[in-house]
Amino acid sequence: NPKVLIVNDGLESEKLHAYARTKGYFIPDTRASLARQLELLHTHRSTNKLIIVSFQTLDKVISCNYMGALDFIWDSFLLQEKLQMIKDKYDVSVQLNDEQKEDDYQTDISVVKKDYDLFDLIKLHKPLIDYYYKMLNDNNRDSRLFLCDTRLTDYFGIERSLNLGSKSVQMWVRESDYDIDNEISAEFFPSIEQNIDTDFNIDEAKEILRQLFLPLKDNGERSDWHDYQKPCLNDILPAKKDLLISLPTGAGKSLLFQGPALFRSAFTSRMSIVISPLRALMQDQVDTLWNKGFYSNVEFLSGDKSHVEIRDIYRRISGGEITLLYITPERFRSRSFENCLLTRLDADNGLEYIVFDEAHCISQWGQEFRPDYLNAGKKVAGYSNMYQMRKLLFSATISEQVFEEISIIMPGVTTVENAEKNYNPVRDHIKMDFKHNVVEENRLLEISNYLKSGGFNPDLSRAIIFVKSRKKAEECSLIMSDNLKEVFGLNCSFAEKVGAFHAGMDAEDRKDTYEKFKNGDVVVLFATKAFGMGMDIPNIHFVTHYSPPGTFEDFLQEVGRAGRNEKQRLEAGFNNLENPIKTLCLTANNDFAKLKDQLHESRISWHEVKEVKEVLEDYIARFKSLIPDDEIPVAVPFNLYSTSKGSTKEDLDNKFRIALHWLERLERIKLGYFTITHLEFEATSLNKLEERIKDCPDKDSEKVCKA
Repeated sequence: NPKVLIVNDGLESEKLHAYARTKGYFIPDTRASLARQLELLHTHRSTNKLIIVSFQTLDKVISCNYMGALDFIWDSFLLQEKLQMIKDKYDVSVQLNDEQKEDDYQTDISVVKKDYDLFDLIKLHKPLIDYYYKMLNDNNRDSRLFLCDTRLTDYFGIERSLNLGSKSVQMWVRESDYDIDNEISAEFFPSIEQNIDTDFNIDEAKEILRQLFLPLKDNGERSDWHDYQKPCLNDILPAKKDLLISLPTGAGKSLLFQGPALFRSAFTSRMSIVISPLRALMQDQVDTLWNKGFYSNVEFLSGDKSHVEIRDIYRRISGGEITLLYITPERFRSRSFENCLLTRLDADNGLEYIVFDEAHCISQWGQEFRPDYLNAGKKVAGYSNMYQMRKLLFSATISEQVFEEISIIMPGVTTVENAEKNYNPVRDHIKMDFKHNVVEENRLLEISNYLKSGGFNPDLSRAIIFVKSRKKAEECSLIMSDNLKEVFGLNCSFAEKVGAFHAGMDAEDRKDTYEKFKNGDVVVLFATKAFGMGMDIPNIHFVTHYSPPGTFEDFLQEVGRAGRNEKQRLEAGFNNLENPIKTLCLTANNDFAKLKDQLHESRISWHEVKEVKEVLEDYIARFKSLIPDDEIPVAVPFNLYSTSKGSTKEDLDNKFRIALHWLERLERIKLGYFTITHLEFEATSLNKLEERIKDCPDKDSEKVCKA
């Protein structure tokens, strides 16, 4: 049958027509009427005949067709865009049969996701598919509808769920065939490099971003940029410099990279990447942007996502759909991520911006307990040597030492003109108090008295108490109620509104606790530093440290949670001069001695590095010789060191990762990518394994089984 290609964007039709002609397709003259084009399509002697239409004209195509059957090819679904249109207005209940429930696209309650997962979004298109199929079938019973969205192939057996047929087609037999087609298509669909250096008025750009991103004032007018934000935007928007920007906590630094990234991508189509230390921080910022309408072009990648979601995000990265992506530094250890990133880099000849949010982590965390931060810095430095991209580094706590260390990893980074490189990162509405020589048993009572003396009002304020361990967060949240009743009285209205937040909670529980803290179901929260740098809870007016944190930078970041919204701060009775927000840090006689001991315990010794090297070599020797080999890597589990010690302590796993980092710096090993190291299988499959592997046709598998 003659073919009708249905595309989402009618502006693409002209280029698609030109491309199709080079592939030998007959295309009717588009200047003719639609009815005449269909007549020519049916009567032309060519076997390859095609017209290209958008959904806006599809109804007309079907009604004008009277000469015979047509094959309609639906190019791709607008999944994210359709969801934005029906968000909060349509309930989807997906009925899966038992066979489908065994597949990896089943609902997983531990996954943080948007309102619907990818399978739900495809299901949303079923009524639309049925509608168009009925229309074309009523027109001619021999007409057919082909759905070619590549995401359908992620779900084995989905055609049965949608009550459709299926057909597999091999597009290219050899890679060389694909390369030839790719070169031809590139002539018609080049990258948008001609727009990269587009000149625009900086003041007009700032005004557009102000209208989009800044909140409304009480009088209904849009807020203005702060004086300290304007010089930053003047340097960021032209994308001519690599910048390190130090602003106080709560000073709106996220807007300084979100706005320019999304603004410039509108005409360059380039993606920006934000490297963030914590999943909760990423999700909070992405949720805010989704609520502003940036639903289909802003995403985040984390371990909380399902494999299907991650695969779809990779596809959208490669295809140019995503223009602002949040990741953690560990993502650079994923080969599949790097492959899709390189595809995008090649297509766009670079990125718009690569942003390090909380940039002090490159130096501080990279050296101490999160070496993948250093690896991310080095990867970015390597990419920037090959591709165009501007590096933006933001933090509230940039010391001279941190600046120098970052400059070594990423040379050429400068500060904003006429801006200070570092200063007091705590804003002037916060006053820090300390109480020393506190008895351990009285810490919660001291915190309750602090809330009482500060006039804590659960309707206007939130209180956060930072603790150093997950266990302490859980314990304190359970017994705090009694202390609140002792201080505020037995009828304390918020005694039971106490919660805990830490990285050991699963994603759904973290999200639930965060939302409860935001809406007032929880008003007193015990949290580790996993609560997140930059998370947007505007009315935290009481901040306590149960005991001194491990680093001064952590202390400053956590104190900076206080009073992020000036209006809510004033409503709660706090102001900068007469009544600033008072934070409290409790210390006992032995707290700093404990901190010193913990610091020594957490640091890795030369003896431990040597010990890890021996454990590593013993493990690798089970699979291959220890002769240096750049071709065949060995997958090593992260719990190898703790397992060798007969322990399940997380700190040993962390020491193992740091030891690997130092062994790589000493050029004893070369670290590669994250991969699977263990497969689950039934114990019965080991029965008579030794006899059965003799007949194994795959020698590599035979070696693994013997090991």
